[in-house]
Formats: sequence, C-alpha cells, structure tokens
Amino acid sequence: MKWLTELRDNEVETLKALGQMGGERRKFVFDAIELTKSIRRTRRFLKWTMLGVLGLFVFANTLP
Repeated sequence: MKWLTELRDNEVETLKALGQMGGERRKFVFDAIELTKSIRRTRRFLKWTMLGVLGLFVFANTLP
C-alpha cells in the first residue's frame, strides 16, 4: 500500500475516475490502452524493419 502514498495528484484523480466507472466502460478504457500499446509496438517494429531494409539496400549498392 506504500505505492498509494507516492501517487501524484493527477494519478489519484485517474484512480478515482476509474473507480466510479462501470465495468463495461472501464473495460473499454483498458482495451483502448492495450490498442495504443500495440500500435506503438507495431510502429517501432516497422521503423526498425524499414531502417534495416534501407541499410541492406545501401550495403548492396556499395558492393563492387
């Protein structure tokens, strides 16, 4: 319970708002958070994949 005393004011307000929501609405909020995380992970993966493909292209073009 120590972590509750270390929360910032905006975090406390968020917990209060989540506590007052109904179960279905709370599930919707958490599903939206999971979707956002998935989009970020996919974007990061695609960024590094494109960088790798670009690196391979540059490497292949520098070969004699």
